[in-house]
Amino acid sequence: MSVPDTAQILALLDRLDSCIADDLESQFLDFKPWQGPKDDLKLACEYACCFANGGGGVRSQDFIDVSEAARVLQTSREDARRVLDGMSLPALALIERRGHTASATFHLAKGIAKELKGKAAYTKTRGLNPVRYAEMVREYLRDHQTIRNRELRELLGLGDSPSAQVEASRYFKKWSEAEGFLDQHGNGNSKFYTLRKAS
Repeated sequence: MSVPDTAQILALLDRLDSCIADDLESQFLDFKPWQGPKDDLKLACEYACCFANGGGGVRSQDFIDVSEAARVLQTSREDARRVLDGMSLPALALIERRGHTASATFHLAKGIAKELKGKAAYTKTRGLNPVRYAEMVREYLRDHQTIRNRELRELLGLGDSPSAQVEASRYFKKWSEAEGFLDQHGNGNSKFYTLRKAS
């Protein structure tokens, strides 16, 4: 059995009038009694935040990718991606997607992070505002003269995922264009960047 999609869940909810909820539950679907709006939101957050038990998920880590979600959920990558994408849709907004590739990562949405991890957690996990990235890189280069993809990811707190590597490459590409402030040197894995000399 796979993770049910929205239509399948709605069909199951219609059956609640004629069945016991326990009979409709599965590895992927669990019904809980109504406690009230605040308690239910907190409970939903606990469950939805990638099932924080078992040492995985975005409550015990800052972010999660599809591979880790598949491991935690004990399901296929395709089903895990559906779950993560569904949790990041505006209707639920339990998590936020970081990156635009298949290897994107997900972190807790602002209200959920505040409830489960404290006020500072969201800002720390989400990272710095990209507007400040360029100045941080300039300052880094004043101190260290060169910067590589790995060093940029570390400086900006992007992580080590393939999505983070692509994101760092996009920043380098933007900053090394004609109106940018970086010069590129080398190719492939030996590529590095320096501050452009003022002309």
